[in-house]
Amino acid sequence: MNKKLQFYLPFFLLVFPLFLTSCYDDDIDYFHQEARLDTNIISFSNEVNGKLTFQDDAVVTLNNTNDEIGGLDNSTKKDVFEFKLIGSGDNATLSFVETEVDSKIFEATVSFKVGTDNSDDNTLYILPGEGFGISANNYSYTERRSDHAYYVYNYYFDNYVYNTWQMLVASTGTLEMTKDVKVGQEIAVRVSDADLNTDNSEAETIMVEVTSDLGEIETVTLTETGANTAIFEGVVTTVYGTSAGTNNDGNFTVSANTVLTASYTDAKNEQGEEAIITDTTTILGGVNGVVVVDETAKVGEDITITVTDVDLNMDITVAEIITVEVTSDKGETETVTLTETGVDTGVFTGTITTVYGANAGANNDASFNVSTNTVLTTSYTDVLNEQGAEVVINSTTTMLGGATGTILVEGTANVGDDLTVTVTDADLNTNNSVAETITVEVTSDKGEIETVTLTETGIDTGIFVGVIATVSGANAGVNNDDTLNAENNTVITATYQDMFDANGTMPSAVTSSITMIEVVTTPEFTFFTGKKLEYAKVITYNGSTTSSGVMDETDYTAEPYYCYGKDYELFKNSGDLEVYNNNSFDPEDPNHCNSGSSLTFTTDWSLNGDILSINNGIDYDDWTFEYISDTEFKISILQGGVQLLERYYQVVP
Repeated sequence: MNKKLQFYLPFFLLVFPLFLTSCYDDDIDYFHQEARLDTNIISFSNEVNGKLTFQDDAVVTLNNTNDEIGGLDNSTKKDVFEFKLIGSGDNATLSFVETEVDSKIFEATVSFKVGTDNSDDNTLYILPGEGFGISANNYSYTERRSDHAYYVYNYYFDNYVYNTWQMLVASTGTLEMTKDVKVGQEIAVRVSDADLNTDNSEAETIMVEVTSDLGEIETVTLTETGANTAIFEGVVTTVYGTSAGTNNDGNFTVSANTVLTASYTDAKNEQGEEAIITDTTTILGGVNGVVVVDETAKVGEDITITVTDVDLNMDITVAEIITVEVTSDKGETETVTLTETGVDTGVFTGTITTVYGANAGANNDASFNVSTNTVLTTSYTDVLNEQGAEVVINSTTTMLGGATGTILVEGTANVGDDLTVTVTDADLNTNNSVAETITVEVTSDKGEIETVTLTETGIDTGIFVGVIATVSGANAGVNNDDTLNAENNTVITATYQDMFDANGTMPSAVTSSITMIEVVTTPEFTFFTGKKLEYAKVITYNGSTTSSGVMDETDYTAEPYYCYGKDYELFKNSGDLEVYNNNSFDPEDPNHCNSGSSLTFTTDWSLNGDILSINNGIDYDDWTFEYISDTEFKISILQGGVQLLERYYQVVP
């Protein structure tokens, strides 16, 4: 006996005599036949796990092949009998007909509906969860046999009630689709309906239909999540498109705001009725990404790249990273990593380094070779914009060169005067709120070096000026002592190294030079007044200035001569230079010397107007004075245009 349907049959069997009469006058003999209904021999087509579902025209099958019900054994025709289904609020009388002559298998149909009804037909109204029983009606049939007798068989099955079958509460199915789905993402479709779990030994499948408001249709297979879960799941794939795709090609063509509708037909809901269940999801677009780069940058500067796209903020607990591609019009490519500015910002930044280069550098070496007017293009692929499309966003940076610096050193060029050094370079004006300073190197061709500080002429001029002093000196002075030694024809050079010119590169250093002029003021004749005479030389000519005309050349050396401790000196007298040999014995006489003193060389002259008188009192009106050095001079005397003599005098410094 089926354990699911096992029951105990308490019943009262009323035995009625069944007699058989063999009379041609149709008297009837009655036979008693005990009949038993065993649930093992009854099955329902709408049975699920021992319970019945609400269904129209369910087939009820009675299998009497083991003669559990005696008397149903007419082998000449199909037997027919009635059973009654007895519910709490309705009865249904079923007529069971043998499927074939003597097959002993009987079938009837019954419709199970939710509710109550008092009619006795083949529809049983019953409430979910309630049960019903089966009662057998009296069964009889008459048979005429070959002896022309009629045999009437009467079977009485009085209150032959079985344990009830229980009606399943029909499960109202549910249908769900994933919400907040963006273009390109999968949509999960889930149906939950216990009525679909017809085989608890394996995972089953069902089909649902999904449509889009663009007109596309996809039939989606849902698979039960386990052998006995009654939960069926599947996915719908989406791709971007603005018009309907091909039906049943495995994915939906969608864009932002496309509406997808899934439909599932629930054959029996809790009310036992067929219902179509739908669910919709509206496809979302993304957020338009934005790329910001420095529109211009100077060669050598880093370029900052910023991408803002909240769609990239996939994990709000960590700062994420993305990459963008940057290319130059020279042909170089760099992949740049950008890092989110915080754990939940959706803003990503990074930098790319630039260096000067006329040609493209190596790809992905972390720096770009650039020059003036090189264009760098940053490309970011926004895989989901607000329409749900994938777009590439470009932003460009044009590289700028600098200002080509100049330097100028200028001044009177006279030794002893200051020289002015000027550098003009707008690139040096890095702070337009203060007057800045720079330094340059100034050198002389004697080898001296001075570092000169130049100060900007204003807070935002880019012009820098400074000075360097010069002093007379035949040799190089001390480096960085704030002065340059110079003399006539000394070349002084200022040098400036421009780090960033108009081409965006560091050019060769530029220079500016000046040749110094030393103005020598020849001392006058009186410069030698008061000097000690050391040496004299007299050259006498015969009227010719050539060496052949020299008549006499005499050297004189002045010996020290002391007059009360004073050296013999050249004294100025009446504005003229004279040499005295005075033997005055007057101690107050400044020219007083000891008696008997003499000089190896003595000379005197006087200058009155243009007349030079020398020793012998001869006046010469044609003469010249020549400064040779601070310790030497020469007097040349001519008479009538004829040179008579030259006198060279040397004095103690």
